[in-house]
Amino acid sequence: MYIIRTPALVQNPDIVRKTLERDGNLDALGIQPSAAAGQAPPQGKPRIAAADPPYVVDSSRFPSGRKPADPYEYMTHADCLAKAGTAGQDAGWIKNRFSYCQIDLVWAVDLKCGPRGCQVIGAIGATSVVVGYGKIGPHPENATQRFADFRLETTILYTQGAFTQPNATMQVTIQCAGEYRVDFGIPNDRACHPGKFSTRKATIPQWRLDPNSYLDLLSDGYQPGAEFGEQLAQGVFKFEYEFTPKRDIDLKSVSPEGGLRFDSAFYLRDKQGSIFDRAVPGMSYGKSDPAVAGHAVHIDEARTNPDATVPTKQGKRLLGGSPAPGDTLHRLASARSEDSRARAVRNRRVSTNFCDTVKMPPKPPTGGPFDCDEYAFASSYEGSARHEYEGAQYVLDYTVRWVNSEQNQEAGRRLFGWQENDRILDLGKDPELDPHDQERFFIPINP
Repeated sequence: MYIIRTPALVQNPDIVRKTLERDGNLDALGIQPSAAAGQAPPQGKPRIAAADPPYVVDSSRFPSGRKPADPYEYMTHADCLAKAGTAGQDAGWIKNRFSYCQIDLVWAVDLKCGPRGCQVIGAIGATSVVVGYGKIGPHPENATQRFADFRLETTILYTQGAFTQPNATMQVTIQCAGEYRVDFGIPNDRACHPGKFSTRKATIPQWRLDPNSYLDLLSDGYQPGAEFGEQLAQGVFKFEYEFTPKRDIDLKSVSPEGGLRFDSAFYLRDKQGSIFDRAVPGMSYGKSDPAVAGHAVHIDEARTNPDATVPTKQGKRLLGGSPAPGDTLHRLASARSEDSRARAVRNRRVSTNFCDTVKMPPKPPTGGPFDCDEYAFASSYEGSARHEYEGAQYVLDYTVRWVNSEQNQEAGRRLFGWQENDRILDLGKDPELDPHDQERFFIPINP
């Protein structure tokens, strides 16, 4: 059995067929048989890789901080196929937090072996395009469960030998293993598990007639509430493929893993949901967007030359310009706790206090009225009062500028709307979390 995600082969599966017919294996392509079926997804705390790719949405998607008419912007299977070069990699392609895809090129080989070696007497090849859908809100049949679902579109590419028989079958099953980030009384085997739609088995003619499958994953929780925190559950999922008929060995194998997160964040507008979190989230502001231009220019110029900003400090660090570890921001949600609210208020107070001093440049003669605009945001752990909580090395690591009031406030509304919609949580300094597992985001600036 082979599950192949090499982009060049995913896009040109005939290379695989010809190599198997010639050699009986894919050694010449540098591909070994895939992991045997029955190997469970990794146990223990799943890690979010430091090199996770980013995704970026434009702030204009959240005018006045409103929830979009389409909060998901799901991809289609055609979108996934168009990204075959990325979706064919082990990590798949994450369009945004709610939309994930991967492409599996699945091959099973029936061999007849003797003293002179093995000969291919049967083979089957299929392409399975998997699109995953994160969710906002609880499961429709259980108010305490979170869920995600997947749709597979499987195309039978090639059959030979026993796999041409009308009773030959293919079965696909979803597996998931997970862990709650904090123990709040629910066993880890309920952190991520299949729902009612865990498998599909059909004959090869049936797959040809109906290539579509539906699978789902669930995560158990309690009703959202501060007493249980965010009820975070991290899951790793895989797809198992099995073919019949078979000879001496099971024709089963499992795909490389994907990752997702379930939460019941009591302080978000929509309190329960699931996301594909192996991508660093970003929201962009545009310098040519008249609704937020002043704020965008402030951030761009400040990060380009921090030493030229006020308050003045040589070697000032202004984070959030990239998804790289150590250059991201962490949300500070006032609604999460009194401590979060107090720190956000203190961030704002430190910034406005400086704007009231003689060291602050005068307001521009036109373009007002003006606000004291600060960066990093008061709603982030990297805000202007960071030094009061985390050490004197962070003193003056912020910037302020006079920015048109409406542009400044619209930028803030958009930031809040995006964070609520895309489930950016207040986990920035949670001692229970590894630094790579903390919720981080970045703010690119467009022309």
